Amino acid sequence: MIGRPRTFEIEDALRAAMRAFWANGFEATSVADLVEATGVQKGSLYKAFGDKRTLYLRSLELYLKDVEATLDERLDAVTGGVHGVVESLFVPGLDRCGGGERQGCFAANSQAELGARDPEVASLLSDHRGRVLASIAGALDRAGLSERAGITAEESAQLVFSVMIGLQVQARAGLSAQERAVEAAVLARVLGSGS
Repeated sequence: MIGRPRTFEIEDALRAAMRAFWANGFEATSVADLVEATGVQKGSLYKAFGDKRTLYLRSLELYLKDVEATLDERLDAVTGGVHGVVESLFVPGLDRCGGGERQGCFAANSQAELGARDPEVASLLSDHRGRVLASIAGALDRAGLSERAGITAEESAQLVFSVMIGLQVQARAGLSAQERAVEAAVLARVLGSGS
């Protein structure tokens, strides 16, 4: 017996679920919310993805891949030394994270909600952090960040990443794009002062 053909695209459904989880978090997003967001009936969602947690994990994986691809694209196109690296990371990225809906960053939100109690979420986010840090460190190194006072490009990348996450969390709380841009400019000056 041949089953009925799937009437939705997996990636479209994942992206819709991702937006729902991103806006509301794992706990506050009900299956009914996911049905409404995706336009896919509950039974079809379960058949395609298993349970809500699996759908969440797949949505988070998709988000992280999107972020990493965008980050690498931006960093590959950087001009303007260390200032250019910081600007490429902060100005366009945080505007997306702190839009009118105040969603913040899905990865940062996931870390805050589930990172300490869900080993699989923690592992996804840890692997993502490692890849992002490597990309930022490489870009800072290519941009001519001079090693001074024993601070390496890798250590500077950790500082940049921490500031990014902090500003993304503040974006969810309403920190304006202008305030975030000022903080990013200060970080660029600090990092670029010796290069």
